Amino acid sequence: MDEIGAVYRAAAVVIGRAGANTVTELAALGKPAILIPISWVSRREQFLNARILEEIGAAVVLEEEQLSSRSLKQNLDDIFANLRKYQKAAEKARQLINPRAASQIASEIIRLIR
Repeated sequence: MDEIGAVYRAAAVVIGRAGANTVTELAALGKPAILIPISWVSRREQFLNARILEEIGAAVVLEEEQLSSRSLKQNLDDIFANLRKYQKAAEKARQLINPRAASQIASEIIRLIR
């Protein structure tokens, strides 16, 4: 688990679930992805997370009901055939991330306490 950032960094395309941490890591690293949201989560949070990257062109959302070896291969083929386009969109995803968010939140809490 501690090495996931290094694994993502080394990958040309990531295939994974669409939890908040995964989507945030992918955006921060600017990585194209195929995201397969867990279908049984109560409010479809993973689907909504995945859609954020899909809407900017950085990811493909492949729902479990659509998942097969054929659909996965077709989507991978499409991404690799258009890799530069996906990489550019994934780079734009970096703008969604504020790397100083934790520090800013802590500073604001300290300011409010004082």
